[in-house]
Amino acid sequence: MFEEVPISDKFKDIAQWLKDMWADADFYELGQFLGERLKEAPDNIPWDEIKATAQKIGKSIASFINGFIEVEGLGYSIGRTLAEAFNTGFEFLNAFVHKLHWDSLGQFIPESLNGIFENIDWPLIQDTFITGARGMGDAINSFVDYLNWPAMASTISNFVNTFVDTIYTFFTTVDWSELGVKSAL
Repeated sequence: MFEEVPISDKFKDIAQWLKDMWADADFYELGQFLGERLKEAPDNIPWDEIKATAQKIGKSIASFINGFIEVEGLGYSIGRTLAEAFNTGFEFLNAFVHKLHWDSLGQFIPESLNGIFENIDWPLIQDTFITGARGMGDAINSFVDYLNWPAMASTISNFVNTFVDTIYTFFTTVDWSELGVKSAL
């Protein structure tokens, strides 16, 4: 019923390598191997081509959105549809609250909680949290040691300046007096 197919030595070696790691519960070498392969990938990313494509995609999406939002009456139709969907949701909720056996729900919830409270493995949870806290502390210490703080400060400064310039440009571009006149009509 089944046909035997020979397995190449390369795959046998990999299988044995994985079995050995499993037996020792030590996958450090596999993690290191995958990490090295992963490092090669971002180091070879063609950013100039990606940025050019991103610009093209950004322009394409913006022109698509412009065509969509400039359809006369579409906004109102969408608003009406959303209101009717909202109303439909309350039709569901109204029927639900009238039909639910609330007293049974009141019994079900504490029975569920009793099942939880009587069966939680606190020693396991405590060990997990303490080990995780120690690990997070080690990770934070490493983060502080290896982060390029001046580059981060420059990035934050540039972000804040860009944000402030954007807000300023928006508020100085809008014709507020015309908006006031038109909205008063």
